Amino acid sequence: MLRDSEWDDRLLRGFRFACRPGCGLCCYTQPRLDGEELARLRAEREIPVRRDDGLVLHVESFPDGGSCRLLSENRCSVHSLRPLVCSSFPVEPYAGLHGWQPSVVLSCPGLSLDPLDDWARGVVPTSSPSGLDPELRSARRRTARTPAAAVPSSVARARRRWEARLRRRGLWTDRESLRAAVAPRLYRSDAENLPGEEPPDPREGRELLPIFFDGRPGPVAIGAHPLGWSLDELAPRGGVARALGVFSVPTEVPTLDDDAARRLAGYLVYWLHRDQLIDGILSVASEDGEPTPLEERLDSELAFIRATVLSRALVRAHLGGEYGRILGREAIDRGIGASDADLLDRDSPGSIP
Repeated sequence: MLRDSEWDDRLLRGFRFACRPGCGLCCYTQPRLDGEELARLRAEREIPVRRDDGLVLHVESFPDGGSCRLLSENRCSVHSLRPLVCSSFPVEPYAGLHGWQPSVVLSCPGLSLDPLDDWARGVVPTSSPSGLDPELRSARRRTARTPAAAVPSSVARARRRWEARLRRRGLWTDRESLRAAVAPRLYRSDAENLPGEEPPDPREGRELLPIFFDGRPGPVAIGAHPLGWSLDELAPRGGVARALGVFSVPTEVPTLDDDAARRLAGYLVYWLHRDQLIDGILSVASEDGEPTPLEERLDSELAFIRATVLSRALVRAHLGGEYGRILGREAIDRGIGASDADLLDRDSPGSIP
């Protein structure tokens, strides 16, 4: 089992964080909490909770895509007592290969994305993260808690199992070789993967939709629509505060200026070094029986991530009235902001339950 000191902080370096007042993006969720957290909160006030399978506790949210019920005027009403999953955001720990590997959720508008330019040059930033000390303390407490403390050992066993199965089939390639093989292709653009991650239909539940901060009172949700993608500002108590329009699903790859291409490449390199990415590929490859080489699988997954960011960057540009085919760095940043939390929110072997 990993000790608290085994903390691989490379993906945190260089990032600067300052929570944006009035954002509330991270509060449109149903945060998980344990019995101790619930007791502490209920000592102060009544807390509406729900249970998954009768065991897992969550703070209840308002229906139809609304915020956590503890959000009031875009501020947490129990801020000093909020659960660890809230107080650690935008830091998200993962049980990586060399220790707990925290990265930052790049959908958070309080983060500067400039360190991605270093990653694009193949340079790991060296400066310590700024403004994240309280979040890092909470993240360390999360990793020390049960059941989180049991995750690393179970993932280590799974990694050995994946490797053994893939070796028997002649498909095994070590992680560094995989990264080195796909890195030269990170600037490539093609249309076949557009639009990447398709948003769900809002009728399935607005709480399932990808959301982003756009300077409005509520977050903007992207949903499937018969004519394309709908963009709607969500209301804190659920439902749509304002319909922003329906936009065509992107099918043509835009031209990127040099700054935009570098920022996108840096984001893909950042993903390439999240152990979550390769773990997901190894777990699927070890189970599905297909003879597809791991390098090809990784290349396809990165193309999928690239397509998702580009598509959402284009739709956000259209929302702002920009219809040119050349995207700049700010547009790519907006695409990352509309994508990263959604891409991270997939089943991953080393995520804290």
